Amino acid sequence: MLRKSTITPTLLLCLVCFGLATIVYWQITGRSDERGEAPAAEMALDQDEAVPGDAGLPVPPREQFATVVARPLFSPNRRPAQQVADAVEPAASEPLDIDLLGIVIWHFQRLAVVRPRNDGAVMQVAVGGMVSGWTVITIEPNRVMFQQGESKREVRLAYKGEEAVANDE
Repeated sequence: MLRKSTITPTLLLCLVCFGLATIVYWQITGRSDERGEAPAAEMALDQDEAVPGDAGLPVPPREQFATVVARPLFSPNRRPAQQVADAVEPAASEPLDIDLLGIVIWHFQRLAVVRPRNDGAVMQVAVGGMVSGWTVITIEPNRVMFQQGESKREVRLAYKGEEAVANDE
């Protein structure tokens, strides 16, 4: 009976691994191979030296970018922040007529769950959000502070049948 040698495949596998390891070593250390070719890093330096330092592209005048400044890229309605604040700010006489249903604080996120009494739709608002013309300025575990113009209002969370309390500041 002929037995196949189990040493031959193992020996071939070891030789292939050694050859691959040698190639990887040459690439890591940057050594050139037997043909005398320069390593890729040295070739890249030679190519960089061939590129002139100044490409000579003309720079457009600043006036050409006035539209970009007037219409910020990441603004939802692409208008400057000052114009948006003036357009959104309601009259200071509008009352804060909401029910504070809950407060959610999780990691770094704070949300107030409110329902305007005139609308009845439940809303989630974060700090900086608007409800009935009022801006949320702080959300704490038991209260939410709103601001409209110069006036500020505090709405406390009501527990089990209590009615929400709104205080002026």
